[in-house]
Amino acid sequence: MPACGPLSHRSAAASASHAAQLRAMEPHAAWAAALGARGGRGGRERRRRGAPRCGIAAPWPAARDRPRPPLARLPNNGARAARPRLKRASSRNRGTAAASPAADATLPPLAAAFLATLACFPLTAALSARAHPPLRRLPPAARADWASRGASTAHAVGAVVAAAILLPGLAAATDGGRLPITLVTSPTAGAALAASFGYFLADALLVAALAPALGGADVAAHHAAALLSLGVALATGQGHAPTLALLACEVTTPFVNARAWLDRAGARSHPLYAVNGLILVISWAVGRLGLGAAFLLSLASPAGRGALAALDALPRALMVTVPAGLYCLNVWWFAKIARGAAKMLQARRAAPAVPATPPPPPAKRAAPAKGALNLWASPPGVARPRLSPGAEALASLSAAAVACRLGAERAPGRAAEWARRATAAAAGFVR
Repeated sequence: MPACGPLSHRSAAASASHAAQLRAMEPHAAWAAALGARGGRGGRERRRRGAPRCGIAAPWPAARDRPRPPLARLPNNGARAARPRLKRASSRNRGTAAASPAADATLPPLAAAFLATLACFPLTAALSARAHPPLRRLPPAARADWASRGASTAHAVGAVVAAAILLPGLAAATDGGRLPITLVTSPTAGAALAASFGYFLADALLVAALAPALGGADVAAHHAAALLSLGVALATGQGHAPTLALLACEVTTPFVNARAWLDRAGARSHPLYAVNGLILVISWAVGRLGLGAAFLLSLASPAGRGALAALDALPRALMVTVPAGLYCLNVWWFAKIARGAAKMLQARRAAPAVPATPPPPPAKRAAPAKGALNLWASPPGVARPRLSPGAEALASLSAAAVACRLGAERAPGRAAEWARRATAAAAGFVR
């Protein structure tokens, strides 16, 4: 059968070049055969395109049939790789996969904060008693309340500083908002939350052991909510940034503790007490009520709802209920603080003005020594007459004789003593 088409007029050089191309395509023959053996529409299409045209193979493979690696080099024996499923693993699977690294990272700061809180209680009591000795006369409940506020102040300062440093970094790690803020974390943030958990655990044990000296049901509810939120955040690895934002509300705690310290020390009338109370009211209104309201409103926004949807069931429920409950508790505490501030201002306005230079007190006449005989004590309202020296000496001797006689009549056994006292008084007067 004669060759058909324009290929019949090719020269020998063109035929040699075409033969070289065919030899270069031989390594891919196994791939084409295996791909065709798989069957299906794609296999039939490739078999059709690989068939010789007028007895001669195609000079160059089409774009869809360019040379590919041999079958032996393809992963999974040439089969198409399975598409990864985007289903989020459950918290149980995440916990089993990363339980040991997380535990290794959070256990040291947790234990350190727990032991430091317990050690700070007696240390604060000892240093305060040495600096201000009248504190030793306080009742045991007042001394326990005083000592517990040292660790509370240290934790509040540390929590606020950690939140101010870590929150901007966590917000920048969201990749422009494409990753929910509730799923962003870092080892430093986990360590900060673990230290806060250790403090709240130790303080809750002290509150339970010394109740009701360190607070009532409101303090117990606050500590229980804090422990639950921090524990779930550490166990699941979710909600670290919102939990740090809630810990930033502890900015008011140093002023609360300073008010209690000044009150126990008896410094209510000091100007520092009034200044601290004013700062406490302002910081509570801004740091607890203002930031708490902004946090709850952010959860209702579209971005907040998306961040909540990325959480598991338990962290999602706590992210809504715990801030709302703590906000109600902060409103109740703020009402008590505002009433106390109003009473302080009313008392200061009603206090009388103190003169700048009070008049000196009148000079008092020195009273005679105990047991001394005052012969010249004038009756009330009677002025003592002025006499000449001789008349005063005679009067002194007469008074001594009268005193001796009266003493002998009233106490015969003490006549000599009366005479001695009368003579000594007369002699002293004459001199």
